[in-house]
Amino acid sequence: MQAKQSQPRPGGAAGQAVRIDLGVVRCFGDGDLGLSGQVSGWAAPEDAHCWNDGPEAVLQVVAQQPEFRCVLVIGGAALVNKLCPRQDMTVFVNGYRLGFWRLMDAQPVQLEVMIEPGQWHARGKDATLSLAFHMPGSLRLSTVQPHGDDRELGFCFHTIALFPAPHER
Repeated sequence: MQAKQSQPRPGGAAGQAVRIDLGVVRCFGDGDLGLSGQVSGWAAPEDAHCWNDGPEAVLQVVAQQPEFRCVLVIGGAALVNKLCPRQDMTVFVNGYRLGFWRLMDAQPVQLEVMIEPGQWHARGKDATLSLAFHMPGSLRLSTVQPHGDDRELGFCFHTIALFPAPHER
């Protein structure tokens, strides 16, 4: 049996860690990140965002090794409507459970977690983060409405950024 060949898409390569420089806001979607950093659980990138596809999405991030606490900021919006009245999201960073949110509306949000220097995996001058976003309430719209979306959606990711924690620099 031959492995199925996937078609290349614009943006970075799937699975290749996405570089996030401190203080720089990166955008999900074909306009910036493309497939960069996506390990598993992602739908195809769209123009300015990317949805999860399944109950967990994993993203690999690389940055210059910080010697201080950093704030990871994820911007986006939850899939919340009559069919899905809330979305719970837990984020794990290199195995550490660092954040939980119960999202009750579809308004844009900024989700923030504090990352300690010892929670990074050092790789020379750089360090990596494996971000696992757990969204057990993700919904396959095709199961509840005819001709609905067949992806299993929970959160629409718009932006990602790392900032020095207040009073750290």
